[in-house]
Amino acid sequence: MNKYGYDIIECKKLDKEFVDKLNIQKYGNNRKLAIRVKNTKYIDKNALKYLESIKNKYNIDIKISVIGPYNDDEIDNSIKKEKYFLNTLYDLKELYKIISKFEEIEKLIDPQWDEFDIVVYLAETIVRNIMYDPEYILMRNKGIEIPKNIGEQDKADYYDRTLRGMLTRKSVCAGFATIFKELANRNGIECKYVSGISYTENGIRRGGHAWNLIKINGIIYPVDITKKNTKYRNGDFSNIDDLSCDIEKFKETHRPHNKNNNIGLTKLDEDIIKKSRKKTTIRKHYNSTTFELIRSDKSKFVLSQIGTYRGLYRYLYSEINSDGSYSIPQILFSESNLVKEINNKKIEENDHFEQFMASFTNVLFSVKNIMDSKKNNTKYIGGCELSTKNGYAQNTAEIKKTASGIKKIKLDNIKSKKRDDGSIVTLVQFINKTSINYKYEYYVYVLSKGPYVLEYNIYSNSDYFSMRSSFVVNSILSDENLRESLNHKGIIK
Repeated sequence: MNKYGYDIIECKKLDKEFVDKLNIQKYGNNRKLAIRVKNTKYIDKNALKYLESIKNKYNIDIKISVIGPYNDDEIDNSIKKEKYFLNTLYDLKELYKIISKFEEIEKLIDPQWDEFDIVVYLAETIVRNIMYDPEYILMRNKGIEIPKNIGEQDKADYYDRTLRGMLTRKSVCAGFATIFKELANRNGIECKYVSGISYTENGIRRGGHAWNLIKINGIIYPVDITKKNTKYRNGDFSNIDDLSCDIEKFKETHRPHNKNNNIGLTKLDEDIIKKSRKKTTIRKHYNSTTFELIRSDKSKFVLSQIGTYRGLYRYLYSEINSDGSYSIPQILFSESNLVKEINNKKIEENDHFEQFMASFTNVLFSVKNIMDSKKNNTKYIGGCELSTKNGYAQNTAEIKKTASGIKKIKLDNIKSKKRDDGSIVTLVQFINKTSINYKYEYYVYVLSKGPYVLEYNIYSNSDYFSMRSSFVVNSILSDENLRESLNHKGIIK
């Protein structure tokens, strides 16, 4: 079939055997070939390399069409059909990289996990690795040049609404729903892509939106990855109402083009999500909430927002030395929410952002304030917001520090040590109060060049604080051993 300028070939499984049967040389002499596959699960990566060699040999443009959420039967006009078809096309090399990213995620799926565990793991992983594209809202007013190989599509169609978000680490609602559907389907979860209109709880129309429906044991549950990402983007890393949502409210705020997609929905039990999260979040990425910041005196530091603790935001903080290396990190606690402010700035252009950042970097995270907190035997540094509207501390004396905050964060169970390879391990120790038969529970943070921050939740009967630190971080808590712990539910013996 020849359509939209391409010879389109349907394919149930793309492997070397299929390619050999194509007699592909007949499509040569600058012709365009699109091999259409339902899902990347049915693609052998080696076949993509094989096609790349054939493509060069016969001078033929070969792309793979991954159908994903786009169903021709539900598209009502020819212009949309062409647009959606072009959305599904991927270059051989970029699709190879996308599938490789999927496989990295899937390596950590425990064969003993049930379908709920896999859903929670995939949702958590997507929002920690891909952020809502901050340029999207302003994009159409910026006159951004359209990449040459995507025809008449705009940048948002080409990047943000496709699987390419796995490579760019940016997406919008349609891209989140597409990526979640793809990963869910690859791993045996029945998942549907749904498009429609989003409304506020007060009934105000927001605009076009996309989300997913999953079916487990015959029951349909709604999942909104974009909403989950919004919560994460605002510093709420523990939110579960994107997966366990009030169905009647969901129907009011999510109105699908096909009304049948709001029939028969069920709320996913909160306890199921909490249990699945405990099992599946042994390792967490904080790459999208890690920043290099600079003070007015030109000194630099790395700051990673790593969730919350007792109502305060947790930060992994490290000075950047003159040679570019990182100093030994500290874990600090504050009422101020950097991630929310940064992302609100990118999306909403808040007027007070510059004032917030100046106070945050030069006052709240000044060396003086951090040293003052340390002298008081606390990891708590306070908040830079003043009681007056949009007012921020101009010096350390103005920093708001509550008595309850000081009392909450008197921690002495934190240690950091640089490895031989230059990365730094920060260790937080707790006495294990769960049912697991190991005395200690640890949070292990690995800060490496990038900057990148990974968190591992591990269990052991060994008191690492009583052992030689260099041996602990280079041997016991090496990257290899930490990765291996993922295969043993976080247990290091």
